[in-house]
Amino acid sequence: MDGTGSSSPLTPETTEVLYGNDNIQGRVVEAYSWIQEELDGCVDYSEVSMHIELEAIYNFHVQLKRKGIRLRVVTEVTPDNISYVKKLMEVSEVRHLAGVKCNFGIVDRKVCQFHSVSHEDQPPFMMQYLQYLQYLQYLQQQSFISFFRN
Repeated sequence: MDGTGSSSPLTPETTEVLYGNDNIQGRVVEAYSWIQEELDGCVDYSEVSMHIELEAIYNFHVQLKRKGIRLRVVTEVTPDNISYVKKLMEVSEVRHLAGVKCNFGIVDRKVCQFHSVSHEDQPPFMMQYLQYLQYLQYLQQQSFISFFRN
């Protein structure tokens, strides 16, 4: 990072793979500090709760909104996650799309974050990829825009 907290420490055209809940939570919070304009994300319906229950992540959403950062989320709204979606709507624009089964975020149209969670482990085990690949980021951004508009 450049010391200002304003840009990604990833070199262009790189990929970083992280394992373990603590490592990933720390890196997500760090990545949130890079955001200057927007955070877009698609979230599997079963994982919306994670964005609310993990206090550090939810608090960063609140801080980002206060700073004027645009937060947008596409997820499937279900009876099981509706209370979490309502809470997420306090800080983000949320759109419903039936059948969303992916987890990715795009920071300022530059860095893609993909993550997966194994619900078979207790506590759930997470794995995350941070990618700064221009073409892949472009494709994910276009997918997000299509999902968000529908």
